[in-house]
Amino acid sequence: MTTTINLFGFSCIPVFRRYADNDRIAILLRTPEGEPVTTATVNQPEFDLEPNQVLIKDYAENEGILAALVNAGIIEDTGRTVPVGHA
Repeated sequence: MTTTINLFGFSCIPVFRRYADNDRIAILLRTPEGEPVTTATVNQPEFDLEPNQVLIKDYAENEGILAALVNAGIIEDTGRTVPVGHA
């Protein structure tokens, strides 16, 4: 069964890939037709992560993604935050 979440008024399906430069998990959100909605993760190689951990961009235009993914049972919130860019 495919998990569908509602985000920004879109029904989204999480698609799991790997970042090419360091093989970390990437979570892409697509419509059921396969159209891109957003990428939930950010790839910041300077931060140490366990193999099953990801960084979720949950500010600015992506605010609410963390809660949506947690509520759908796709990820768990560790409570850990890291500064990225200017945020």
